[in-house]
Amino acid sequence: MPKWTYACTTCHQAPCKCNSQRANRMANHKRGANARGYTYRWQKASKVYLVNNPLCVRCKATGKAVPAAHVDHVVPHRGSTEGDLFWDEDNWQALCARCHGTKTHREGAMGERWVVTGCAGCGKSTYVEQRAKAGDLIWDYDVVIASLVAGLDNKRHNPPTLIPLMEQMRHTFINYLRTDATKATAWVIAANPTTAAKIARQTGGFLVNLAGGREKENGAFC
Repeated sequence: MPKWTYACTTCHQAPCKCNSQRANRMANHKRGANARGYTYRWQKASKVYLVNNPLCVRCKATGKAVPAAHVDHVVPHRGSTEGDLFWDEDNWQALCARCHGTKTHREGAMGERWVVTGCAGCGKSTYVEQRAKAGDLIWDYDVVIASLVAGLDNKRHNPPTLIPLMEQMRHTFINYLRTDATKATAWVIAANPTTAAKIARQTGGFLVNLAGGREKENGAFC
């Protein structure tokens, strides 16, 4: 008689891929904290941080005084333990066990972040439009300001009085990407390469530098 192979009700694959994914997670856990980068240096630094920041910042924001148990990375370091994201204290926050577990679980399903930069007319908006999918989040300065100012058909005539507002809106958008592990892929267009690199580091995203309409660099900051 033929041998039937049933698709998994979770991953809908035959053979099932869940077991292999679960095995990879268990193998990573068994590597131990030290092998994952949480060395004695980290343990020492995190203890000092918790002494100076004894309360969970998320619970504190809701009016609750809950002791912190973990030093969390606001922007996930993605396993890169020697980079700025790991050791920058501005990227640390004190969390209780519950808040830390919730955040870690959400980060597992976090969408990608892409920061696109380049000179004027190199096709930054077109690059994003051709690659973004339905539901993706996009910050495009020209599109946003055009929606604010009626009849603005020349982006070189952007009202300078709106620059502070635009910077504040972009900062809010970037902060949302940093602190809320949304599943949606996010795109940020920034003309200034230095600003773009900073945003990529802040969000743990990929930096794409366009030169003459061509992709010059695709580096991961994570």
